Amino acid sequence: MCVGREIEWQTLGNEAIDQEWFSQTRLKEQSFASFAYEFISYDLILDGWLEMTPQPTEAELNYLEHDEPLMRALLSECEEAALAEGNHQVLPLITKARQFVDAYKRALLYRFEQCGIT
Repeated sequence: MCVGREIEWQTLGNEAIDQEWFSQTRLKEQSFASFAYEFISYDLILDGWLEMTPQPTEAELNYLEHDEPLMRALLSECEEAALAEGNHQVLPLITKARQFVDAYKRALLYRFEQCGIT
C-alpha cells in the first residue's frame, strides 16, 4: 500500500513515511503522498477492456502519452531526493508505485495486442 503512509498511527506502531522535493517536472513542491493520492488512489476503470473497443480509448491514450511519462519522471525525482536525504523508508513505496505504473501499461498494451490495435 502506498497511500496513507504519511500518517503516523501510533496505536498501530506505524511511522509516518513520506518524501518531499521541489519537482523540476512540475516546477512546484511535491510529495510522495500527493503523488500517490493523485495517481494511485482512485477507482481504476479499464474502459477499453469493458467495451473492447477496436481503438485506444481517450483514457488509455492519456495514460500512455501523458500520465505514464509524468509518473515516471516524478518517481525518479522522488527517488533522487530520498537518496540525497537518506530517506530509505520511502524507497520500497517508490518501487511499488513503479510496479503499478508498469502493470497498468502492460494491461493496456496487452489489450491492444488482443484487439489487434497497432
